[in-house]
Order: sequence, then structure tokens, then C-alpha cells
Amino acid sequence: MNYYIITGISKGLGEALVREVMKTDAVIIGISRNENKALKEEAKKNNTPYHFVEGDLAKVDMLNALFQRVIEKVDLASASSITFIQNAGVVEPIKRVGKMDEEQLTTSVHVNYLAPMMLANAFANWTQSFNGKKTVVHVTSGAANRPMHGWSAYGSTKAGLDLFTKSFALEQENEENPIQVIGFSPGIMDTSMQETIRSSDQENFQALETFKSYYKEGQLRSPQIVAEKLMELLKSQIISGEIYHIRELL
Repeated sequence: MNYYIITGISKGLGEALVREVMKTDAVIIGISRNENKALKEEAKKNNTPYHFVEGDLAKVDMLNALFQRVIEKVDLASASSITFIQNAGVVEPIKRVGKMDEEQLTTSVHVNYLAPMMLANAFANWTQSFNGKKTVVHVTSGAANRPMHGWSAYGSTKAGLDLFTKSFALEQENEENPIQVIGFSPGIMDTSMQETIRSSDQENFQALETFKSYYKEGQLRSPQIVAEKLMELLKSQIISGEIYHIRELL
């Protein structure tokens, strides 16, 4: 049996990924703060084994307990592959340094960076003796590669996640049962995160009008198309440690 563990499944790319995985023969374990009941109904209709685990990745002191609830849904003895897609992320605070809200800043570091590191660590420990196919995907951003006014928190956490991804992959080279670890940059999508970006102010985010134009000119990709491309990528011969960009897959 193939297992997919996906974070941030209540909306956006995470929701689209669950729908895409439903087209395959797999068990899905979705993690988010809020349950997407439409996914539950769709899985029931398709006879897809689907489990929802409620959890807030910002609460890092609860992550070990959260991960334990996740792995209780997995039968390692019957598993042939386990794919862990760490998709959850937050773009706020969209503020200049000196103007950021400390609570939002802490949430950004926890959700975008610390939680993926901790969960990857737990995953590697849990699957150390599992000799089936193991894959970890970290959803990153182009913001990791260039500074932008107002995105110091978002860009920095994604840059850190990219380096962690490459380091994790490097360490796995010497493992008896290695995990393939990649990053995936989905580009600009028509999601609630883009709505948050467009509702920011020009003083704190100088690229505001550019992002508004993406929406007005229909340049935002559908999350479903991006999910399809990621699934196609995972079916191919991926290179562990690589950061893949959606533009390379279209």
C-alpha cells in the first residue's frame, strides 16, 4: 500500500494535492488546523482510505504528539511507499523589519521552518528501518532566492527550508534505506495566500501592484494544475536534494 501524508490540506495546494492523490491507489493522511469536509465526502464517494488529523504546526511543543497520531494511521508492515509532503505555510507578517508583529513572526518561523524540520526529523527516525520507497517533499517558494520588501520573514524561512532540504538529502546518501528529499516551488497560484498578499499595503510591500496585476491579468495558476505537475514529478526519477520549480515542469 502507498501512503501519502500531506500538511495544510484545508485549502489551496494541499486540498488540490489530496484530490490528485485520490486518483491513485493510496491511503491519504491529511493534516491541518481545520477539517475540509468536502475532501472527506469525496474520499468516501471514491472509496479512498482517508484520515484527517487536526493539528496546528505553529504549536511546536505539540508536534511530537501530532506525529504520533499520524503514524498510528500507517501500517508499515503492508506499506510499499510513504510520501510526506510538507505543504503548510504562512506568508504573514508582510511587514518591514522594525514593524513586524512578534506573534506573527513567531508563527512564521514555526510553520514555515521549525515545524518542517521537526517533522522531517521525526519521519526519518520513524522510517529508519523501513526499506520501502520513502520521499519527503518540502513546498518552498521563489522568495527563498531573492529579498523583497516586506517579505523578510517569509523569504528567510523558505531559504532556510531549502538549505535544510539539501542538507537532509546529503545526509541520506549514506543511509541503508535512504529517503529521497526534494523541494518544490509552486510559483504564483490562485489561493487565499495570494488574497492575503493583495490585501497588504504599499508601504510594507513594495511589489503590491505587481501581485495585483498577476490576478487581474489571469497569471495565477490553478492549484489543481500545480498539484498534477507535482504528482507527475513524483512518478518520475527525481534527484534527491534538488529544488524543483513549476516553470520547469510545464
